[in-house]
Amino acid sequence: MDPLILAIILLAASCFIASVWDSPLSTNTLSTIDILKPSTWPFVYHWPSAEAMKLCVTITGAGLAFAAWQQKHHDNVFNTTQAKIVAEREEYWKRREQVFQLLGSKNPALRLGAISLLTELADKAKQTSPQDENASNLEDLHQHIIDTLCLQVRREGMSNNEDGSEHDRRKIQHTIIEAILVRINTRMRNGNYADWSQHTISLTHCNILTPINIVNMATQATLILEGTTFTKLFRIADSNLGPIFWTTSTFEDQILVGSSKKLVTIQTETIPFSKGGTAFINTTLNTSHKYVTIDIQRRKNNGKDESAFLIRNCTFYCKECTCNPYCPCKTKSSSCSCIINDQCTCESNCTYAELDVIETVKDRAYKPTTSPIEISNCRMRQLFARLSNNSTNITIHLNTILEGLRIVYPQAGQTSSILAKSESKHSTIRILNNIFTTPSKCAPIEIYYETNEATTSTYEFATNLLLPTHMYQQSKYQFAGYYFGNLTFGNFTQIQTIEATELTDQSDHFHFDCFPHHSNEPSIQSWDTGRLSTSSSTIPFQLLERALSCHHEGNFEHFQIEPATKRDYQFIKREIEYYNAKEETASDTAYWIRDYANFDAISSDLNSGNCYSASDRNGPIALFSLIQGPHKLYENKGIAWHLDTDYYYIQHVVAIRGKGIASKIFEFATRHAHHLRTHTHEGNFAMRHALEAFGFKKCGAFKDEDGATCIAYDWIKDLASTDNTHPLINRIHYSTVIMPNPMPNL
Repeated sequence: MDPLILAIILLAASCFIASVWDSPLSTNTLSTIDILKPSTWPFVYHWPSAEAMKLCVTITGAGLAFAAWQQKHHDNVFNTTQAKIVAEREEYWKRREQVFQLLGSKNPALRLGAISLLTELADKAKQTSPQDENASNLEDLHQHIIDTLCLQVRREGMSNNEDGSEHDRRKIQHTIIEAILVRINTRMRNGNYADWSQHTISLTHCNILTPINIVNMATQATLILEGTTFTKLFRIADSNLGPIFWTTSTFEDQILVGSSKKLVTIQTETIPFSKGGTAFINTTLNTSHKYVTIDIQRRKNNGKDESAFLIRNCTFYCKECTCNPYCPCKTKSSSCSCIINDQCTCESNCTYAELDVIETVKDRAYKPTTSPIEISNCRMRQLFARLSNNSTNITIHLNTILEGLRIVYPQAGQTSSILAKSESKHSTIRILNNIFTTPSKCAPIEIYYETNEATTSTYEFATNLLLPTHMYQQSKYQFAGYYFGNLTFGNFTQIQTIEATELTDQSDHFHFDCFPHHSNEPSIQSWDTGRLSTSSSTIPFQLLERALSCHHEGNFEHFQIEPATKRDYQFIKREIEYYNAKEETASDTAYWIRDYANFDAISSDLNSGNCYSASDRNGPIALFSLIQGPHKLYENKGIAWHLDTDYYYIQHVVAIRGKGIASKIFEFATRHAHHLRTHTHEGNFAMRHALEAFGFKKCGAFKDEDGATCIAYDWIKDLASTDNTHPLINRIHYSTVIMPNPMPNL
């Protein structure tokens, strides 16, 4: 307080006391006293005596003297503190100049001594509280010391014989890195070390000659390792780390993160790849994006097999909620309750992140090798793999994948260009014993071929399960990290087994079915994925092949089938003719592929009222004919029909877009007839698969009017309702999978 103000207050108070001192109280009662009106107070005022005034002045003078002394004392303390800070700063800059001179020395011992001086300077700096106005200056000083140490690490990594041997430079790097790690570690915090746990450690574009061991550490320091090459082992164990940026780092030796005994937590957007082998075990990876990326860059390797890439028992979390503002997790506040409570109750599984595996061939000198990748016992929102190396062996097993698995083979010429079949070795992709949840818009497992190059990969599928989303939410902690051999299902009647079939007549074409654990209806329709059309056929026929494939999504937007109009017919015909004119048909293309759309016959069916159109909100999709028998071709005695009654037959199916159209056409036909017949060319594997997947039965082969071999099929309602050709899976079989540990020293 200002001394003058204090003197005025003391003078006023002492004068008031003197004016009422030794005077009788007034007759006012407590009920008549008004604190705002001095006249009602119970005092009889009088002018103070000379002695009283002297006393008042004495009290005021004493207070003024005390206040002045206190102010001067405060100023002296402040000036002393400021002088000390200035002295410390001058001492720091003086020692800094000395350290810089030593750090630039050619003598490794002098540089090592300079490191000790610099860290000692940081440790002795006053630990100012955050409220102090000098706290920011102190933080700047610490950050300057950290940056100086990081620059020295970069210098020591440069190949320069004048600065000492590689052994000397490795020792200096090791000393600096250990000094930094000790001071960012809150578990090792004590009064002897500076606190760098909130600082940025920028070790960028360095060549690290020493092994890195981050063990038993907790920190929120930001580690920036971009562009740095690590020539030795990089290891993280029993640690909880803040943000790590290492997307462009190069690791020439092993990367070992985590162990089977203790958890590691990391904030990162990417998982680095090492030519010497990569292993992330029992690790929680937090990302501020929706995904964590593994960028596997294949470079010159002289044909040597590369080490394994292992992701085991890891969980991928998203730090930012991906739900819309109206999701139940945000009803009480703008913050996501799932992230706050570390337990997601949303259908969108907003706390889990996607794992993207991107494989690229960066060097023309790269020779395909057997390169194993294992992702096992992990939990994630979605797993996406973009593969360019046909020789990569991938095992995906015992995972919980909430929104499906996607595998893509990119088109040649893109950043991830697939290797030619002649350059590749045989590889196996194993998808075993995983748990998927019922997706809303996508199938649990999908494989895409954007390239026409043939692949050499073999797929193995076994004992993958599909759970409804709500069932997983109710029991997610029971299923997370489970093992099939010890799993008891109890009353979980909604569990379904996903079974895969690779169509032998069509390379890389896969068909998936879901079979309930009990006799419930499957929650998702069968679907096809992979190479759905053959590159040797015409564009119109490729469109038909895709349309005939099975599709999991049963609800088409505004889908309808109704008698075709002339406008529908002309629209489909115009589209087919456009594609035929756009490409040159190869001379060896089969006639039934080249001319599969017989518009003369379709026009005749249209005129007789037997032609139907399938369409959605975007217009016509397909045409087909549904005609009441008999059909002269079906009088062939070589056909063993399953029933000799009245029937309808389906013919002239033409489609220009979409997937899963065939099942919709067949469903429409079954509502109009209890007995259906049809036939197709023996080489039309897409139509044959569509018929057999729906439930049509093969009845034999015959020659059509052109001499081509055709396969006859029929469908009978009563037989279809009791068909048990696909037995229900009443118990889960555990497929024994022996997984060799690719990195035995973990």
